[in-house]
Amino acid sequence: MAHQKKAIQTPMDTKNPLESKSFVWNAGGWFGSQVGGSVWMLFGGLSLLFSDVFSGLACLFGFAIVNSIGCSLWLHREQIDPYVGFQRLFFNFAVVCTVLSVILYYRGFFSSRESIFVIAITPVVMTFLALQNWAAKRNQLQPDEKPRQSL
Repeated sequence: MAHQKKAIQTPMDTKNPLESKSFVWNAGGWFGSQVGGSVWMLFGGLSLLFSDVFSGLACLFGFAIVNSIGCSLWLHREQIDPYVGFQRLFFNFAVVCTVLSVILYYRGFFSSRESIFVIAITPVVMTFLALQNWAAKRNQLQPDEKPRQSL
């Protein structure tokens, strides 16, 4: 029988607030959020290839980057805390979505400056809120405790 890797589970009664019981390595949750969050880049890229090759290739490249990083994080999940891994994936989403939004705006796919501002600022705000949540949990640590890994 082939060797099977077990998902890393954090204990329910942990004292470390960074090890939230809601963040465990789970293939369905990980790849569902990864592919579900990036599939628009795939379909957008395929549909834009016929009208604007540069924009289409940019979207497909963004899809490849986000999913490559997501797969790399999954492969190294034994060394990375699930919450930290999710934050790294989310940060990469924010960067790629912001870059794609700016590219698509300058290529004429948005009707106003307000639309690009809302689209570009949303991942930045979400990343800021996620980091703020992480910092609040980190500050709840007891003085003798140290976090496993930081961003």
